This record gives sequence, structure tokens and C-alpha cells, in this order.
Amino acid sequence: MLISGDLLFNGGTPFGVMGSVRWALSVLKERIKPFDARTIIPGHSEVCGPEVVDEVLGYLR
Repeated sequence: MLISGDLLFNGGTPFGVMGSVRWALSVLKERIKPFDARTIIPGHSEVCGPEVVDEVLGYLR
């Protein structure tokens, strides 16, 4: 299980104004995705699975 805080949103878009999109992409690709969590508690919305990581990566790209 992973508690992601505001780095991941389920069904929404991350608020990038207060941070770095480059940093978020790096952390998601290099730290969060390899963690391979089956259950993710995002910063907002419902508990979800690992598919949210790819959804947020796609949005940020």
C-alpha cells in the first residue's frame, strides 16, 4: 500500500503550480512506479490501484 499525498490524484489533475512538473515526473517514474503498490491512497478522491500512476504520468507529459 502507498499513501501518495498530493503527488497522485484519482480522477483529477495534480496542482502543479506549487511544484515542479519535471520533479513530479521524475519521482513518479523513478520512485513510485517501481514501488509497485497494488493499493494507492491518493491525495484526493477514492483509493485506487497502480493504474493511477500511468494516468498522472500521461497528464503531466
